[in-house]
Amino acid sequence: MARTERQAEPSSQVPKTVQAHPALWRRAIGPAVLFVLVVALYAPSMRSGFVYDDSVLITNEPTPRSVGDIVRVFAERHWPDLPYYRPVARLTMVVQKFLHGDNPGPYHLFNAVLMGMAAVLACVLLRLPIFAVRPPLALLGAALFAVHPIASSCVYPICSGRETLMPALFTIAGLYAFLRGGGRWYVLAILMFTMSLLCKEQAVVVLGLFVLADVIGFSADAPGRSVSRWVWRYIPMLVILLVYFLIRWLLFGGGMEHRLAVLGSPSGPLMSLLYALQMMFVPFVELVYEPPSEIWMSTWRQLVWLVIVVLLAVAAYRHWSAVCVVVFFWLGWIFLALVPTANLLVQEARFAERYGFLAFAGVIGIVGRLASAAWDRPASRRWITGVGLSFLVACAVISFHRGTYFQNNSAFFNQWLRTNPQSAPAHSGVAKLFCEEGKLDEAISHYRQAVQADPDYVYARSNLGLVLQAQGKLDEAMHHYRQALQVRPDYAEAHCNIGNALQLQGKVDEAIHHFRQALQAKPDYANAYNNLGSILAEQGKFDEAISHFRQAVRFKPDFAEAHYNLGNTLHSQGKLDEAIDCYRQALQIKPDYASVHNNLGSVLSAQGRFDEAISHYRQALHIKPDFAEVHNNLGIVFESQGKLDEAISHYRQALQVKPDWPSPLNAMAWILAMHPEPALRDVSGAIALAEQAAELTKYQDAFTLETLATAYASAGQFDRAVMTAQRALELASAGGDDELANRIRKQLQLYRQDRRVKP
Repeated sequence: MARTERQAEPSSQVPKTVQAHPALWRRAIGPAVLFVLVVALYAPSMRSGFVYDDSVLITNEPTPRSVGDIVRVFAERHWPDLPYYRPVARLTMVVQKFLHGDNPGPYHLFNAVLMGMAAVLACVLLRLPIFAVRPPLALLGAALFAVHPIASSCVYPICSGRETLMPALFTIAGLYAFLRGGGRWYVLAILMFTMSLLCKEQAVVVLGLFVLADVIGFSADAPGRSVSRWVWRYIPMLVILLVYFLIRWLLFGGGMEHRLAVLGSPSGPLMSLLYALQMMFVPFVELVYEPPSEIWMSTWRQLVWLVIVVLLAVAAYRHWSAVCVVVFFWLGWIFLALVPTANLLVQEARFAERYGFLAFAGVIGIVGRLASAAWDRPASRRWITGVGLSFLVACAVISFHRGTYFQNNSAFFNQWLRTNPQSAPAHSGVAKLFCEEGKLDEAISHYRQAVQADPDYVYARSNLGLVLQAQGKLDEAMHHYRQALQVRPDYAEAHCNIGNALQLQGKVDEAIHHFRQALQAKPDYANAYNNLGSILAEQGKFDEAISHFRQAVRFKPDFAEAHYNLGNTLHSQGKLDEAIDCYRQALQIKPDYASVHNNLGSVLSAQGRFDEAISHYRQALHIKPDFAEVHNNLGIVFESQGKLDEAISHYRQALQVKPDWPSPLNAMAWILAMHPEPALRDVSGAIALAEQAAELTKYQDAFTLETLATAYASAGQFDRAVMTAQRALELASAGGDDELANRIRKQLQLYRQDRRVKP
C-alpha cells in the first residue's frame, strides 16, 4: 500500500527522457558551455569591418534580388581570376548579402558561431571510443583547437577564414558520421564530404581520411578484405569527385589551371611542414600575415617545437601498444590535411596560418590520446591539467588580441606591412587606402614599392597606372598597363584600363580592341561592357551600345553607371519610357546619383510631367548644390510654366558656376527682352547677355543669334536685328533645322515690315 502511495505522488515524477538518458544531459553540458565560450571569445569581432578579400567577395558583389541570383554561385567561379570553385562557402556570403547588405557585424558573428560548432564537433569526435580520449581531455582539446591563434585566422577574416573553417567543420562532421557505421550515418558522411568539397578544393583529402579509417579498421562498417565491399562503399564518392572535376573543367576553360611548384622549389613541402609545426606549437603573438620564410623562420621556435615533438614521441613510445593505432591515424590526418597547401603546386600564398587549421586537429588527437594514457596517475593528471589550461589561456589571450588587427583595412594592411616591409600585397593595400583618402602621391609611392618587391604583381602595376592616369600622366600609366599585360596577357582589368587611357588619347579603335580583349579574357566583365558601350554610343552605334549596356547590368545588376548609360542611350533614341525605367533602377541602387536625377528630370520634362521633373531636379541640387546643368534645366521648366522670376534665378545660379555658358545667357536674354510685363523688361541687359552668348559661340549658333536678333528688335535696332536674323537663318538652313529656320524666317519678315528698313 505504501508503495502505491509513493507511486501516486506527482511531485516525485521526472520526465521519461531524463530518466532514460541521465548521462546524455551531463555529456551535453560541457560541449554547450564550450560553444558559448568560443563564440563569446570571437563575438567582439562584430565591431570590425570588412578586410582585404572581403571587398571582392562581399562589398563589391551585387545584392541578390531573387533566388536565381543566389543559386548562380553554383555555376560561377569563386574568384574572378583564380581556379577556385567554392559555391557552398560563397553561398553563405551571398545569402548574408541578401539579408544584411554590407553590415559586417552579422558576417563576423556567423564565423564565430561556425567556430563554436567546430569546437563542439571536435569534442564529439574525440569522445568516440576508438580514440580513447578521456572526456575532460576531449573538452580541453576541442577548446584548444577552437581558440588557438591558427583558429583565429579562420574567424577574423570573413571570406578567407570562412573558406577554411567551413570545410574543416564538414570534414570533422563527415568523419564522425563515417566512423559511426550504419546506412543513415553513411549517407550523412557522403553529404558532409560533398559539402566540404564544395567549400574548398583541399577537401579532396576527406576521401583519403575515409580510406585511412577503413584500412585501420576504425569505421564500424569497414569493408575488411572484401574487394566488392570496397568498390560499392566508395563508388558514390568517386562519382561525386567525377562530377566535381567535370564542373571545374567546364568553368576553367578545359584546364585545371594548376602548375607544379615542387620541381622549381623542392624544399617547398618541407618548409610548409616546418612552418605549420612552428605555428601550432609556438605561434606568434602578433599577426604575421602570409609571411615568407625569411620572416617566419625562427631558430628558437623551431627548437621549442622540436623538443615538444620529441617529448610526445617519448610518451608515445612508453605507451606504444595502447596508442599506436590512434597515433598512426592522426599522423595520417595531419599529413593529408597539410598536403594540399604544401607547395607541391603553385599557390597564391606559400605560407598561411589557416593552412594548418585542420591539421592541428590531428595534433590535438595525438596529445589527447597520450594524455589519456597517463590520466589515471594523480600527479600526471595535475601536470597535464595545469599545462593544458595554461596553454589554453595563453592561446585565448593571443587570439583575442589578434582581433585588433582585423578591425579595418588600415589596421590590417599596416600591421602586414610592419611585419613584412617587402610584401607587395601589403604595399598595394596601403596604397589603396591612400587613394581613398585622395593622397595620390603617397599611393603612387606604395604602388611603386609593391612593383619593386614583385615586378610580376599585375594588380599593383595596373592600379599604379590608374593613379598615374588620374594625375594626367598618361604615358607612364600606359607603360605600367603594358607591363602588366606582358606578365599576364589575359589580365582583363589591364586591358580595360588601357582601353580607357587610349580613349582619352582619342585612339578609339585601339581602345575598342582592348575592351574586346578584356571581354574575351573575362566574358562577364561588366566594366568592359559598360566602357565599350560608351564608345559605341559616342560613335552613334546605339543598338550595339545598348546591347553592351544590357550585358553590363546582366552580369552586375547593381551597376548604377551602366543603368545610367543605358538610360542615356535609350533617351537619345527617343525611347523615353525605357530610359525612365533605367534611370529609376540606377537611383534604386544609388539614390544620391545626382546626374541620374538630372537626366530623369529631363525625360520627365520632355513628357510634360513637370512636377515630377522639378522634384528630381531639386533632389539633384540637394545632392550637388553647384550642379549648373540642373539649375539651367530648372530654369527651362519654370520658363515653360511662365514662372519667369524663378527661371531667371536658376539661370543666374547656373552662370555663377559656369559664367561662360551660352545656354543660360541666351535664355535670360530672351526673357529680359520679351518679358510679358513691360516694367520687367530689360532690353539693354538682354542685348548684353545675348551678345555675350553669341561671342562664346563665335556667332555660329542659330538659336543664339535668333535671341540676339529679338533683343535688337526689342530695342528698335532694326538694321542689326535683320542682319543677325539673316545670319541665324543661314545657319539654321545649313544645319537642317527646318523648324528653327521657318521660325526665324517669319520673324525676319516681321522685322522688315515693322521697321523702316527695306529688304
